[in-house]
Amino acid sequence: FAIPREATLLLYVGRLAQEKNTATLFAAFRILARQQPGRFHLLVVGDGTQRPELHSLVTDHHSQITHLPYCESASQLAALYRAADLFVHPGVQETFGLVTLEAQACGRPVVALARGGALETVVDGETGVLFHELTAQSLGAALEQVAGLRIDSGRLRAHAEDFSRERHVAQLRETIADTMTAPAGTEW
Repeated sequence: FAIPREATLLLYVGRLAQEKNTATLFAAFRILARQQPGRFHLLVVGDGTQRPELHSLVTDHHSQITHLPYCESASQLAALYRAADLFVHPGVQETFGLVTLEAQACGRPVVALARGGALETVVDGETGVLFHELTAQSLGAALEQVAGLRIDSGRLRAHAEDFSRERHVAQLRETIADTMTAPAGTEW
């Protein structure tokens, strides 16, 4: 990819769809690109019904946007996460948002809408920044904020590990063991 080293690389991975709120991401990027030409580069991995909006953005800011409709493998996707400076997750209907943990596991902070699963997977100010208003201005401000933070990649990886399958299985086993050994009539 022809991405300038000095640009902050923003990564979005997911469908280009209304519920993923990509229209707000594209609007926020238009504002940032206009206000700070060359400071940010947007890498979009995914495809969907909002592809025409993305192509319009590419037409206006072609040197600042890269689009990959599809990613071949998990290792290639991990490499893209690691290449990015931060991950953007503007989705409005995420029940959990596994991609936020994938990004953190690769040592990348997350900017996410303060709804749904992001409230559980992103620690505001520590593993990324949550934005609260469903506007391009709010998302843009969060992107600028996280780009200026010094977030330890080791802390991000450790936070993602808190959600690992192994940890959840161990916690479930512990809960079952506690339940099985508790006296009859114990109130939880």
